[in-house]
Amino acid sequence: MKPLSQQPRASRLEMDLAARGLPGAVCLGRYHYRAAQPGLPEHSHAGMLEICYLVKGRQTYEVGGRAWRLRGGDVFVTQPGERHGTGLHPE
Repeated sequence: MKPLSQQPRASRLEMDLAARGLPGAVCLGRYHYRAAQPGLPEHSHAGMLEICYLVKGRQTYEVGGRAWRLRGGDVFVTQPGERHGTGLHPE
């Protein structure tokens, strides 16, 4: 993962915080899409929460067969090991 500062115009940026001396804070990501992207496959993260904050727009996540429709200003949290993705919805 490359530092955010090295890719200022990329639409999807991720930073490994543990490698930077912040144990317990594993990864920080920032995604900025101007148009819908292909759906996010179902996945999980062992041993860590995923916290998504949607600044604006709309996004649908699916967890355990249930769809969660987010709008700008919403926060979505998945528990460690909880399988989630966007299902048939674009990202």
